[in-house]
Amino acid sequence: MNALESIFDLGIEIITPTRKLLYDTIEISYKYDITGYDATYIALSNELSGNFITSDKKLFEKTKNMFSIEIL
Repeated sequence: MNALESIFDLGIEIITPTRKLLYDTIEISYKYDITGYDATYIALSNELSGNFITSDKKLFEKTKNMFSIEIL
């Protein structure tokens, strides 16, 4: 068994970005002055109605008034 098969065997759901997710990512990134990387995870957690949990205090301070964001 190769490494890729092992990852798929974990049952992790692979999510293909939708156009809406990409637009939301860009909007969040610009509005809150955060990286596209961080904005992608925030947009995805919002789309999935989940909580975004971070240990990044600067990111939390910039985004604490939006969605469901928690700090560790």
